[in-house]
Parts: sequence; C-alpha cells; structure tokens
Amino acid sequence: DLQENGVAVQVYTNGMSWDQAEPNWEHDGKPCTQILPDGSLHGVVYNTWMNARLMHVCGASSGWRQKELDVVQQAAALGLDGLYIDQIAVIGGQRPCFSTEHGHEPGGGTFGATGFRELFQVIRDANPGLAISSESVSEIYQDLLDACITLQTSWERLHGKAGTTNRQPIPLFQAVYHGRSVVFGNYAHIDGIPPYDECWPDAGRPDPAGERDWHALCPDQFPLEIARTIPFGCQPLVTNLTRAHLASDRLAPDVAFFLDLARFYYAHRPWLLWGHMLPPAAVDVAQLDVTCIQRGIFTKPDT
Repeated sequence: DLQENGVAVQVYTNGMSWDQAEPNWEHDGKPCTQILPDGSLHGVVYNTWMNARLMHVCGASSGWRQKELDVVQQAAALGLDGLYIDQIAVIGGQRPCFSTEHGHEPGGGTFGATGFRELFQVIRDANPGLAISSESVSEIYQDLLDACITLQTSWERLHGKAGTTNRQPIPLFQAVYHGRSVVFGNYAHIDGIPPYDECWPDAGRPDPAGERDWHALCPDQFPLEIARTIPFGCQPLVTNLTRAHLASDRLAPDVAFFLDLARFYYAHRPWLLWGHMLPPAAVDVAQLDVTCIQRGIFTKPDT
C-alpha cells in the first residue's frame, strides 16, 4: 500500500547479531560468534525488557555471511525498495576475534571489516536494485552503502546529561561528505514516550499512568530535533509516529511543523541533498533555552 502511494519502503534486519535463545543458534550461530581473548563468546544484552543476549558474529565467518545473504534474499523477494542492515557500519570489524575456526589469525587484523565489506559486495551484486543502508556513518563501508542513519540530531535525548548547557553536536561527517552520502535519522518522539513492542513481555509493560506529560514539560524538544535535521544535512525522520499522534489536537502543531519541514526538504533536494556545501554565512538570531528529557528505547518512565 505504501509503494502504491509513492512511498519507498525499507525494513530492518540485523547484520551482525544472532539471538542466543534462537533455536538454530547452538548449531549454526555459535560457530560464527566472535571469540574473546579468554575463549568466551561475545554477546550483549541490548533489550533490557527481553534480557535477550545477542551474540556478535565475526565478519570473517562464512557461515554468517551465508545466513545474512539468505535473509537479504528473502527481504528482496518481497519487492522492497531498500534494506536497513543494522550494526555493521557502527561496530562491524572493530573488535578482534580470537577464533581459530573462522579462517583468520586469532586476534588483530582487518579480517572483520574485510569480511563485512565482502558481505555488502555480495548483497549488492545479487540485488543491484536494492538500496542498502546501515547504522551510523562509517567511511570504511561508505562506498558499499547507499545511505546511513545517524541519531546525533537527537543528541540531548540520547547523550545529553542533566544540566548540560551550551553544548552542541557537530555534523562533521555531513559537512565533509555532503552530496556523496545520504544520511537520514532522528530519535525524536513526538510525545516523549518510546514504543513498547507487542512482542515484549506484558509483565514488563510500563503503566501508561506512570508517564508524565512530557510534551508539556519539554514542548520544544521535538521541534528542535526536527529543525536541526535540515541544516545538519539529514533527510527528515520522526520515530514512532502513530495514527493516535496524527489525530491528536494537542500534537497537531508539531505534526504540521514536521510536514512543513519534510515538504521543504523534498522541494529543495537539489541543494539540501546533492548540492555542494559552502561556508555558512553569519546568522544572527534570537536564542531560546530548551528543556529536554534524556530517554532511550528501554528507559522506564520513573528513570
């Protein structure tokens, strides 16, 4: 339905993690997992609601590359316009793997990044019409990606500290690679409440009554993040925008502001997306203090 209405569609896949609780992990995933210097397997619990350990795979593992290629082929068969492959660009190849079974020397080397590069190349060769994006900006994979996500436009929400003033994120990557790399992203929640996935345990679901009126407490945070997106050289994006938000009279001004910016960006893409970035002129404008909340995906209302 989205494509019939002129909307390009990409979906999420993970490019370098395998759930340790997944039935096939013991047989297929374990041999692909990164080995730490002490011989243990490297895994991380990201989702504190699920407490599921995602095991990081080695980029040199041929078993993982085949698994990921299979996933990509299934996604491409759906007729998607693009595919988001998470994690690789932000951390793929950074951690040395000490396995003796992956075809590389244990420890340091470029084998991890080289392996993930080979994976991206195979994916592109097999699906020439599929746009590929990954997490964060990374020069080592940039030539093999069509786009990348950055969340630094929501710096205060993700990385700010209480009481922090007069600090600003700097869009250095976009300044250097503007016109050569498509960057999108934001973590702007219009009501300040992150989504709770329907697949997560009901027992951990926060009580909506425990939420404060974040929109009233931080009325300017959402428009700040959305407005910052445009001069930062990013395509506009909003997180978890639902039908309930779109139907809300209270949120109508923020929805209208977001749509205005999206239309402005679309109408001026020859300059905002592909143009050459010139040194900015001096800008003299009024300053406004903005109250922000720091809150990630798994932050409970009372923390």
